[in-house]
Amino acid sequence: MNDMVNENRMDSLLKETFSRLPEERLPEGFRDKLMERIILENERAKRKEERISLIATIVASLMMIAAAILTYIYMDIDWISLPTTAPSTWRFYIYIGGITMLLLYVDYRLRRIMSRSTESNKSDKMG
Repeated sequence: MNDMVNENRMDSLLKETFSRLPEERLPEGFRDKLMERIILENERAKRKEERISLIATIVASLMMIAAAILTYIYMDIDWISLPTTAPSTWRFYIYIGGITMLLLYVDYRLRRIMSRSTESNKSDKMG
């Protein structure tokens, strides 16, 4: 009961204090600047999240590769043997790997461009 009285008293004091404050107009363009800041902060957070996700994926991949190598070395598994191949075969493997990496990079860039265009279309429809 006593807490309720104190809470009501505090509410009335706050209302009285705020009613005494003079009303001021916001500066010109305040809303636009505030929205721009919010959008920039949102983009910054998305980029940070994307980087963390990429780093986590790379670390997980490296851990799996390291686990496979360590298992092969320390468990002394005999049934896994790497074939010896000619240097021309290795050049072919490197060529295919390079093309794969290039295609993955192009895919990544296109997805970023497409996501930006869809975000700008959404913001155009909202504003």
